[in-house]
Amino acid sequence: FWCVNSCHLHICVFQQYENAGLSQQPCIILLMKIDIRHNLCIWILVIHLGAVHEVAFAGSRSVLLPVTLRTQSLGWRSGQKQWIVSETPAVFETNETAIVVVDMWDAHWCKASVDRAKTLALPIKQLLDAARKLGILIIHAPSEVHDFYDNNTAFEAEWGGTVHPSRAWVRALPGRRYPHPNSTIPYTKWPRTPFQSTNTSRDRFGCDSPNAREFYPWTRQTELVPILPEDAITKNTFQDFYNIVKNRNIQNILYTGVHLNQCLMRRQFSIVTAFGWGLNPVVCREVVDSMYHPSHPPYVSHER
Repeated sequence: FWCVNSCHLHICVFQQYENAGLSQQPCIILLMKIDIRHNLCIWILVIHLGAVHEVAFAGSRSVLLPVTLRTQSLGWRSGQKQWIVSETPAVFETNETAIVVVDMWDAHWCKASVDRAKTLALPIKQLLDAARKLGILIIHAPSEVHDFYDNNTAFEAEWGGTVHPSRAWVRALPGRRYPHPNSTIPYTKWPRTPFQSTNTSRDRFGCDSPNAREFYPWTRQTELVPILPEDAITKNTFQDFYNIVKNRNIQNILYTGVHLNQCLMRRQFSIVTAFGWGLNPVVCREVVDSMYHPSHPPYVSHER
């Protein structure tokens, strides 16, 4: 995403978690913050979960999570155009932080996208497991398939009703009047992303699988990323998403899932929405994918 290929970062390392608590080994999570107002600008956050282990299990109601804000943007230095980096320490309160899991469906019409999503599922699950232990709210945003969790007789045996518990408490929230995010950042002012999703016979909206044909096979979120009762499921509406973040006083929103240059930017629970509401949207760099064909600019593989 924005100048991601110029970010010289180590790959995110997820350590295994032992027994009921966090492992003594550190877990490094690399995140980036998008500043919509300035094209090609990133904030990278480095979170060391090992540093908050003792605080998390000391009975604190909110864990103070130390992060490093790494700002990277194009600028002039010594008469040359260069990427300029600066780092600033900061702290997130975990009870004011949520992770949004976007469109991690059970199927997709682009096979290459499905394969990459399956690879992402394990580190996403590990991230969510660690985040729950720190009191971070998990918001699942499966878009078109939310009806699966609103009315499903398969839930009756386990949950005693047709509504999944993570939808039930969200549906019971009082409606709040929300500001339209487009009033803050008009769509015409969005920066142009370097990953363009075209629609041609060779490249169906960025799909890099041969002979791809668009249809709608998804029915639910993949079971590789479990939804727990204490989590939230939001519909693809400003109202649902706003009710959740206001009810929990969420200020920091970390985004995972697919696809970074499409749904994470354009849905009603998206990065642009969070930014327009004055929240702090952050992208988890190592647990997202883009709908992008390497034959288009910036001509790099998904692995890069």
